Amino acid sequence: MVYRFDQYIFDQDAYRLERNGQTIPLEPRVAELLALLIEERSRVISKEELFDHLWPSQLVSDSALARLVYALRQALDDDAANPRFVRTVPRRGLQFVGDITTSEAPADAANPASSPRRLMPWLAAAAAALIVAIGLNWRPAADAPGNDLGRIVLLGGLAPGADEAGRLALVTLTDMLWVRLREAGGLQVRTPATTSYMGSDTSMAQFARDNAAETILSLTLGRPADSNEYQLSAELIQFAENQPRTTPLGRFSLPALESDPGLTEFLRVRDGVLADLVANAAGMSGAADTTGNADAWRLYLLAREQLQSLDCGAEGARSLLERAVEIDPEFGLAWVALGYSHYNAIWACEGGREEANLALAAAGRAKAIDPGMELTLFLEVSLATEMGRANDGVTLARSFLEDHPDSAVGRTSLAYALTFTGELTEAAAQIDRALELDPLVLERETGLVPTLFLHLGQYQRFLAVTPSGGAAVDRYYTAWALMSQGDTAGARKTLSAMQDPLPRDRFEQFGRVLQLILSDRSEEALPLLDLMLARRNAADAMDGEMDFKLAQLLARAGRMDHARTALQLARQRGFNCTPCVRNDPELRAFDPS
Repeated sequence: MVYRFDQYIFDQDAYRLERNGQTIPLEPRVAELLALLIEERSRVISKEELFDHLWPSQLVSDSALARLVYALRQALDDDAANPRFVRTVPRRGLQFVGDITTSEAPADAANPASSPRRLMPWLAAAAAALIVAIGLNWRPAADAPGNDLGRIVLLGGLAPGADEAGRLALVTLTDMLWVRLREAGGLQVRTPATTSYMGSDTSMAQFARDNAAETILSLTLGRPADSNEYQLSAELIQFAENQPRTTPLGRFSLPALESDPGLTEFLRVRDGVLADLVANAAGMSGAADTTGNADAWRLYLLAREQLQSLDCGAEGARSLLERAVEIDPEFGLAWVALGYSHYNAIWACEGGREEANLALAAAGRAKAIDPGMELTLFLEVSLATEMGRANDGVTLARSFLEDHPDSAVGRTSLAYALTFTGELTEAAAQIDRALELDPLVLERETGLVPTLFLHLGQYQRFLAVTPSGGAAVDRYYTAWALMSQGDTAGARKTLSAMQDPLPRDRFEQFGRVLQLILSDRSEEALPLLDLMLARRNAADAMDGEMDFKLAQLLARAGRMDHARTALQLARQRGFNCTPCVRNDPELRAFDPS
């Protein structure tokens, strides 16, 4: 949508704000805030609703919202005391009070599905892991122009839910981050100042001035209720003429201290988080040889932030990444992230081979820049496998492992392709070896759900190693494992959040069907199953394992003739896992052997 008010034109889809022909850049979350305020301008929007919309399922402090409001008012040249556009209603919330004269869609606007969804876990994990996977090998670029951050001051903040143990965890994070940043070279860092900061619109700038610093590296640590993990968010706030410019550096989970008495796991995860933060800060300062352009790096980080929670198609993040590689065509990280954003469209929007080919092209550019980039391999193998060329995926992974035998990502990639060829025993061995090399390879590096253990009937093994999460794909496979080992109540509880399936999220649909089957309401599931089978009949549909999953559900709902059709589609699309059919109690009647 395009909105016009006063001298401003706001293109919601492009995150673009113009005034008198001049573009005013908006960070994605600031654009989301403005869009929400405009769309709901007939009412006051509460602070709670703003938090839910801007940071879904995240724990952040009031200061995070205050900084967004401040940045929006700066972009609109608005005055909080005498607002023309954004009015604060004390103890109630915010309201847009400007006069909207037109509201129309641009002529070339895309029309994606409107349902927000969590990113496909592989992409979310991959986006979060790109810096960790590559960053430790970076070297300063001799001719990089850099982006002088000036002096950096660290700011630690406690969000709701953080207790005394959380404060101690934050202290160790800021103290060690100070050490690591100073060791990185080329960065001036103040001694850490840890505080439970709950600031106003202008106090961030004052904090920077009080510390004679040009940049704040802000860490906010909280803990959701009944959770055994801390949630940490980090952002870099730069000041130019007293105006903040915020860049997200990442969101992370760390074990709660009392759940790890020996601190072994906490310290291991903490060190990984610190490596990520240092790499990001170094990139912003121009110290990374992946790109010599700080603007390209900033666009990449902003896109990566969006990749954590996307609408169908990821147009916003994709636009940022396309601009980044236009600025620096040799920016390998941005190319691989662009490939994953196209890959997400396959999952979030039921995209087909056109999106897959775009993803492969981006992966090819990244591979030409850095042939050893593990996540490029994972993307290439996944795409080849799901496009019906699992043998090519196996070849790609084996070739990579010849040069990188200790690559956990390489072995995970090989395991995925082997699952499609039916070589489940070797696939399981590859996952075991990958976890020996890196215990977080599934959870953090790839996000792969190791369905091969389900196909082998090793349900406890699956539950022990599969990444945990609240997304539909995680809930569905976990419920399937619980159901398969006789825990129907646990399976139903796991699926309880799936009451209203999103129109294009296949695992939301799978979960709803399974929930009905477990509740002895299979007849109610049949219309949705028929619709899903009709969609899978599309010529450009991909990923035969999805056809196999659909066949399993159809068989359990009593539609054996349709289950046979879905199995035929699975084989046509390259899911040639004969043991998977043989080991399924409902489908083994279709075992071709």
